[in-house]
Amino acid sequence: SKQAATNNQINIQSGTNMAVAISPDKSTLVFDLMGQLWMMPYGGGEAQAITDKFGNARQPNWAPNGQKIAFQAYWTGNWQIYTINKDGSGLQQLTDGPYDHREPVWSVDGQQILYASDETGNYDIWSFDLSSQKTDNLTNAPYNQYAPTINPKGGFAYVDDDPSDSGIKQNTGEGVAILYATEAIPTAPSWNKDGSLISFLTEDGLVFLNPKTKEGNPTILKASEEDLFPFPLQWMDEGNFLYTADGKIKKGNLQGEVPLTIPFEINVSLDRPTYQAKKRLFDAAQELPIKGLFMPRLSPDGKEVALIMLKDLWIRKADGSLQQLTNDPFVEMAPVWSPDQTQLAYTSDRSGQLMIYLRNLETGQESKLTTPNSAVSGLAWSPDGQKIAYSISYGPRMGRLFYVRLETGETQAVGGVISSSVGAPSWSPNSEILAVSTLEQYSTRYREGVNGVLYFNIENQKSYRLGGLPHFSIGVRTYNGPEWSPQGDYLAAISASRLWLVPVSEQGQNQGDPIPLTEELADAPSWSADGQKLLYLNNDQLKLIDIESKEIIDLPIEMKRQRVTPSNRKLIQAGYLFDGIQKEWQINQDILIENNRIVQILPRATSNLQLVDTVIDATEQYVMPSLIDGHSHQGSWEGEKLGRTWLAWGVTATRDPASDPYDALNRKEAQEAGRALGPRIFFTGSPFDGSRIYYGGANALQDETQLELELERAKILDYDMIKTYVRLSDPLQKRIVEAAHEIGIPVSSHELYPAATFGIDGMEHILGTSRRGYSPKMTNQNKTYQDVISLIAQSGISFAPTTGIYVSYNYLLAQDPSLLEDPKVKALMPIFNLQSAKQGIDQVKQNPEKWENDFQNAMQMVKSVHDQGGWVVAGTDSPIIPYGFSLHLEVQAYAAAGIDPFSVLQTATINAAKVLQAEEDLGSVEVGKLADLIILNADPTDDLKNLMQIDQVCINGEMITIESLLKAN
Repeated sequence: SKQAATNNQINIQSGTNMAVAISPDKSTLVFDLMGQLWMMPYGGGEAQAITDKFGNARQPNWAPNGQKIAFQAYWTGNWQIYTINKDGSGLQQLTDGPYDHREPVWSVDGQQILYASDETGNYDIWSFDLSSQKTDNLTNAPYNQYAPTINPKGGFAYVDDDPSDSGIKQNTGEGVAILYATEAIPTAPSWNKDGSLISFLTEDGLVFLNPKTKEGNPTILKASEEDLFPFPLQWMDEGNFLYTADGKIKKGNLQGEVPLTIPFEINVSLDRPTYQAKKRLFDAAQELPIKGLFMPRLSPDGKEVALIMLKDLWIRKADGSLQQLTNDPFVEMAPVWSPDQTQLAYTSDRSGQLMIYLRNLETGQESKLTTPNSAVSGLAWSPDGQKIAYSISYGPRMGRLFYVRLETGETQAVGGVISSSVGAPSWSPNSEILAVSTLEQYSTRYREGVNGVLYFNIENQKSYRLGGLPHFSIGVRTYNGPEWSPQGDYLAAISASRLWLVPVSEQGQNQGDPIPLTEELADAPSWSADGQKLLYLNNDQLKLIDIESKEIIDLPIEMKRQRVTPSNRKLIQAGYLFDGIQKEWQINQDILIENNRIVQILPRATSNLQLVDTVIDATEQYVMPSLIDGHSHQGSWEGEKLGRTWLAWGVTATRDPASDPYDALNRKEAQEAGRALGPRIFFTGSPFDGSRIYYGGANALQDETQLELELERAKILDYDMIKTYVRLSDPLQKRIVEAAHEIGIPVSSHELYPAATFGIDGMEHILGTSRRGYSPKMTNQNKTYQDVISLIAQSGISFAPTTGIYVSYNYLLAQDPSLLEDPKVKALMPIFNLQSAKQGIDQVKQNPEKWENDFQNAMQMVKSVHDQGGWVVAGTDSPIIPYGFSLHLEVQAYAAAGIDPFSVLQTATINAAKVLQAEEDLGSVEVGKLADLIILNADPTDDLKNLMQIDQVCINGEMITIESLLKAN
């Protein structure tokens, strides 16, 4: 298949979360929309762009003389302050470097620009002097101070988020005074023209405060009556102002009169190229390479490698032969060697939850050690042989270190809970200090940062950070560093996708610049006991580097795999067949399956039962395509039960837009080889993000060489897609889209514009994380306007709304809590998911009107995209909400929005198959397609809840009863 080429022009007359500014002579407006600055006369009309579409230009502010405009933009991959002449000429970049600079405003005399910057570790107010070109730090506090606004009478005001003293403050040059104190931090302060009032936005609406009397009038612009956008008012004089709300530019006044709408229109061109999609292969083939080399670990003598392949534990011996240590349906992870090389520790869920196991390599005997009972990031055996440390990640926002003493079995927590997911630990040579990668934020205002090193002394429980490398991001917080050398003089780490040595002291403090060891892509480093060799992964190859000579030796894996398909003929006698293409049910149809594909669909009386091996009687049931979750994140840490859970909910394919590629391949290859049960896996690796990241698994993009290495990895590891994330600049995103299309795979993102104009294939989430501090796709009231709707619907990109994580999952459960009584929920849903669901129901009950409004607004966006011909794909963003179950709630939400049942079912079948570029094989029940389907006990077109009444699921031609999937192995 090929992506359809479009070269359309979209006329836009309303926008989402745009900011406006008016020239000093009140003749001209400039506003930002979709990341460009647009100019038009004050009276309205057609606006013309004065910046290109790649800068993500935002929050314009006019110079006092009316000749220039200051704004923030993102051309460089960080927010910088720029000025531009009002005719679009003379673009000038004022700030630079790895920090973010936002929210520029001109001084009264036009000689300075004030802005907020995170250069000092939190946001402070800075000034840029236009004559000297120098900057000055005007505030410096332990908490964030931002959103400056100039008082015409002198000084400036700003927002301060100090938890003990938050609100709007004023700096007069002689001191700081609190203007408005509140726990709920306000936003967007703005002085009027004579300094007699300051306005700002609260949850209730806009407040107009007299700074002398401290009296305010919040009743003029109410959030309950208008969808107010989060930007400062633009005062025309003492009592009249411009603002943006409800998708429009409006003129208001202090008398509370009906605001005047100033009309605008802009024209956006789409020029989307075609490309040849990569053909997916699903049928049996011989001699396929194994690429899912997961968590490899070098033995102390530097001759052997322990690793996970096909979901089992293996050792690659010194002579290249392979020894398989486990052979079961369960998950194994994180192998580590004992210092004397007589034992291996690893984690497995064979007892029903992840536990640490010890294996004696001579006798093969094993024992359980302890119960981490959560997502293990990695293990580390102490050099003294007496302890095993392990790290736990409690989702993306928390992690913790533990160690267990082998002699007593006693488990000890190390330090407190860490405010991010954490990587695998590493011991100091004296077995007293643990090093681990954690997130280091640039500020507490925004969550992004780099992956740094945190140390814990296990005796005194004190922690400290690796200093001296403020922008050196280490790996992805899994098992790729830091790895402390046995002699203690280096940390081995992956940064910018290459292997480095960081010189350190005995306590782990930086002793010099990092030393590059490889120019090629590297991952998963581990040391030999003498400190002379490092093992690493280079795409799908194991390699060993000699530290002194830099000689690199390949360690090939001499084993192949093959896809397994059944070898028989089955006949499903369907009472009612919904093929996913036609709206009507077909009555009394027989579906003939040979091996793993559908070869005939015939009326009941014409089938020859003597030619089949098995007949499945579904004469009183409903047969339809199985489901596809179009957006879900998963990994081996979920255990063996994950595969059964997906299938039990009728899901036979999943699209994972951000994953550990080696883990995803490990699971995918095991399932294709018949060694594990679960859905088809369509995957990518780490998202292509900018120099700042948040999630564990995210790789900070630090230079263009790294970009090319990661694109090469995508090709070699045979990614099914690429996802670009929110801190990536638009110019680099365009380069990634072009490179992905060259190898035939699609690109998806949170970012809509300009990506939709140059060929991005998919959009994730109705809302989603944004680098701006607000969403360009949806407002605080869950409303979306024409710019977003038209771009999604008319560009031809796919749209996975994932409404459940924002509003629909909790809302629908509150309407019908009995959904949690489904036997599949009771048998397969983790207890924490069940507890979270009940808490969500309680939240809805506490404020039903707000939840109702938010639900209706969010679902209106999805329905509007659908009604305009958009390509809606059901996805969940699980495990934020439960695997499988939440997909059913997602499609129920689409039905509640008023989308017809046929179209709703297509969002989780053929629409999703098209996103996978696998619509020739999946997504419908048709001759020639793979036999992936479900048998239901009730009609889902009567009620989407009936889609949960699954009796059997067929994947790749294999029939599986739901009853069997509910039983633990």
